[in-house]
Amino acid sequence: MSSSLMNRLFLIATFLASCASRMTAAELPARILRGHVDVQTVWTPDVSSGFGSLSLALNEEEAGVVHSPSNAVVVVAEAARLSIPDGFEVFGPVGGDLWVLPQSPDPNLPYLGFSAEELPRDLFGDRMEIRLLSVQGPGNFFLWQSDGFGGIQMAMNSRDGIGAPDRVQPLVGGHDHYNFGFTANGVHDVSFEVRGIHSASGTNVVSLPQRIRFEVLPLPPSPWAVWIRATFPEDPDRWLDLPQGDADSDGASNLEEFLAGTDPRSASASARLAVSNGDNGAVELRFPVMATRTAAVTATLESASSPAGPWLSEPRFALNPASTALWMRETLSAAPTARFYRLRIQLL
Repeated sequence: MSSSLMNRLFLIATFLASCASRMTAAELPARILRGHVDVQTVWTPDVSSGFGSLSLALNEEEAGVVHSPSNAVVVVAEAARLSIPDGFEVFGPVGGDLWVLPQSPDPNLPYLGFSAEELPRDLFGDRMEIRLLSVQGPGNFFLWQSDGFGGIQMAMNSRDGIGAPDRVQPLVGGHDHYNFGFTANGVHDVSFEVRGIHSASGTNVVSLPQRIRFEVLPLPPSPWAVWIRATFPEDPDRWLDLPQGDADSDGASNLEEFLAGTDPRSASASARLAVSNGDNGAVELRFPVMATRTAAVTATLESASSPAGPWLSEPRFALNPASTALWMRETLSAAPTARFYRLRIQLL
């Protein structure tokens, strides 16, 4: 590869790497704090195939707003926190913490159910099936109904493992409400899939995994917040909401320096996307990371042959908790006039 092309690659990559992105207020997920909310089964017809697909949505009934699960967070306030009473050790030790969103309305908490009432009755059989796939978070997840006699009818329980019994079967055209329980504060990502038998074809239709995020309060400090307060003890609030800021004006954002472990107060210690010559006409790109911080961010490298795009993500350049660097090797045997790269880093 010619030195002039290598220089262009280096300058372009270094320049664009300094532009770490951040979600704007308009892109931030909606926070569901209270009110009637249905986890709603949705059928989306596909005109081209004549068939369709199943998915889930979060329907705020009173507000008349329907959210994609990827664009909403259900907030479980501290008011939902209870102590596990005697006789209910299925949830954990007596006296342990349990945050509960109740199946009956509470003006201060979300009131959730599973709904299939928007599905046409002739499209599927009498009932749909929603299965629990996984729970990622600091605690266990439970879904149950009270039986009116002081007992419970457990529908989902991650404490004893996740399997076929962890499911609900909402009636097509109806919905049911449940108690949602969590045994620890923090962010819980609960994933489901929805299943149904398509009446006309007899096909068993299964959705893609559907993740619903619950923020069980109080949230522990994020790694980013801990780092900001330790790095800028005299004025942390100035920088806490500025991951794209550049405290030392060295061209690397605060978020890049957080991920790389460099000092955002010193221009001599800057986080940079390094570009170098590899063997056989290849280019190598590397960005240093601290492995303990990779879980706090997403990082995506994109490349294009023109600043106007189209920009394509590079899956080989990936966060690896066991690694000390993001790394990619790209062979440019039929080298373009120039290759443009940009590194996008976002807080989770």
